[in-house]
Amino acid sequence: MALFPVQGIEQLDAEKIKFSSKSLPNFISFYPYFGTLVMMLLSLAWFIKKASLLRTLRIIFFGTSWISCALLRELAVHWPQLCRVWAKCEQTTNLGYPTNLTLKCHCFIFIYIMTAVCEHGLALSNAFSEAAACGDALRNLCTHWFPQVFNLVPFYRPLAIIIMTINTIATFTFNFVDLLLITTGYILANLLTQYNRVLEEDSHKVERFLLHVNNQSSEFSAFGFFTVTRTTIITIMSIVLSYEAIMHQFKTLMIDVEDGQALKRNASIDCSKYLQLGD
Repeated sequence: MALFPVQGIEQLDAEKIKFSSKSLPNFISFYPYFGTLVMMLLSLAWFIKKASLLRTLRIIFFGTSWISCALLRELAVHWPQLCRVWAKCEQTTNLGYPTNLTLKCHCFIFIYIMTAVCEHGLALSNAFSEAAACGDALRNLCTHWFPQVFNLVPFYRPLAIIIMTINTIATFTFNFVDLLLITTGYILANLLTQYNRVLEEDSHKVERFLLHVNNQSSEFSAFGFFTVTRTTIITIMSIVLSYEAIMHQFKTLMIDVEDGQALKRNASIDCSKYLQLGD
């Protein structure tokens, strides 16, 4: 909800999916957006004082996280319209849906999220245990991880908790973007595979029909007086086309003859006028 403020995303009806600028998820999404932006600016100011690889990594981490939050917000604005277009395309094509696709996606999402949570949790618990060995765990960890903040302001525990949550959300931003791309690509690949399968089945039906027409001797008779076959139909069509070609040539010849007679009449009239003038 903090990264993708879309309401009704779990609904099956695309018309119930919406984005509202006045909704609670939208206001919550400003927290990671501005949080990562502030951390990126502080990291940039810290880098300007003294350039180093560690300070560059801080800028890259929070900068890419802020860009991801901005792009996810922009995608959330257009997501309801995209879902409606997608649903309309599925209703128009009506080519079926892959089997157990929703269940497969849910299982993959659950495994992916749980793996990311376990990995981040283990890394965080290990860092806290090392910091606790030297005294105040939260103070030591935050001053070590976020010197761009606590070199400017004194350590304040509520502020440290806020920064830790921003850092955690920034970490999961990359997981969410990866998950969105993977699931969308997987769904599209399965849908296209399903559509190709249906189209191949239809093309095979057309091929079988053409083979039947070309290879089978289709004929019918008019009460037994005569038999009409494919050869008979082709012969009649050839005669009709030949007749049309002859009639077209004959019509062209008649037009040429009429044009020649008209030119002779015009020439005689002109000559008579010249003779009258001569007299």
